[in-house]
Amino acid sequence: LEKNQDKIIWSQLSRNPNAMHLLEKNLDKIEWLNISMNPAIFEYDYEAMRNRMKLIAEELIANRFHPRNFDKFVSWGFEDLQI
Repeated sequence: LEKNQDKIIWSQLSRNPNAMHLLEKNLDKIEWLNISMNPAIFEYDYEAMRNRMKLIAEELIANRFHPRNFDKFVSWGFEDLQI
């Protein structure tokens, strides 16, 4: 692709997560609608997500595993739970 850029279909390449190096060098050829569907444009900050979750994790666990929810456990995938 790098040697034959004149043959690239840029609208399709814009969706390709492995083509970010080419897209970064050719911003004028990017199909912006398609690049919005490219998962490589996102960078996740897992540490920030983990820290943010700490604020609600204990409350969420307490709510989901409250005794009033025992009858729902089967639908949640806990088929073999002995109560």
